[in-house]
Amino acid sequence: MLKKQVWRGLTVVVGMLFLMSGCAGGATPGTSEPAAVETASLAQWGIAPVSFGQTGDGLTMAGRTVSFAEEALARTAPAPRATVRYEPRVEKPVTLMEQLAIPTDTPLAQSDLNTQYSNDRYRIKIYPNGNFSLYAQESAQGVEAITLSDQACVQIAEEFLRKAGLLCDDLVRKEALGQDTATNQSGTVVVSKVVKFQPKLGTDARLLGNTRVSVRIAPDGTVTELIYNHLHYQKEAALPLLTPEQALQQALDSKDATALLLEAPEGIGTALTVSKVTLTYYENVMHDQPVQYPVYVLEGGSAELPFAISVCAVKF
Repeated sequence: MLKKQVWRGLTVVVGMLFLMSGCAGGATPGTSEPAAVETASLAQWGIAPVSFGQTGDGLTMAGRTVSFAEEALARTAPAPRATVRYEPRVEKPVTLMEQLAIPTDTPLAQSDLNTQYSNDRYRIKIYPNGNFSLYAQESAQGVEAITLSDQACVQIAEEFLRKAGLLCDDLVRKEALGQDTATNQSGTVVVSKVVKFQPKLGTDARLLGNTRVSVRIAPDGTVTELIYNHLHYQKEAALPLLTPEQALQQALDSKDATALLLEAPEGIGTALTVSKVTLTYYENVMHDQPVQYPVYVLEGGSAELPFAISVCAVKF
């Protein structure tokens, strides 16, 4: 649940863990710049410094004990061939479009934001960075409950992706399926199920950001939506990391109050102590030139007042 706080004129949005600071910062295009607050720093929120100690103190970095700076891979997308911002090299999901008989030669619509193709059954939007979304054309059908089991929906989704060459080895399915509900004469019923996938990191750490692959299944077993926000990177670079102590200091020195994710109705002035540090990755696949890069997540607090701070882990 998202909650909002107003502190010295600065609105702080708190709650979900994938709001990031550090090198992912900056105003969202089309929005106004945040108001400058000279005294806004995390130190003034009462975050207590923490001693990270030596090996064996229970602090983990991607499943390993933290004791010194390590090297991590930052995966970067290939540089676009064209210099125009919205015209990087894009490969259309040709196999998928051929299987669904969607013409690949003449776009239905084309803009800086996306290129669209369609037939009488489906419409597909392809974005400049390689992501795409597939939607079934709207129909006048009434509300029908889905009776397919979760297992059947998983099989349908996986086979749909496999035939299109989209069920990559680096994707893993989430256990829980999503559901869409609607109301008919019988009351509220489940009308579709959503099978979700996420990239593998090779560790127990989860990938933060907006990477996702989801397949929506209708009552008759057809796929009515495919969201494919998943990129394959062609370059890797070994970059030095900040130490956990340096990451903490960056959090304390931050001028961005939204970097502190504090899920509590009233938490201002409360002393907070970091008790857990993990290294994971963050990825914004909707960016024109996406990058998957390491971040530290500093967590702590209590059951009544949990908090988390994210810091870009790359040493510049």
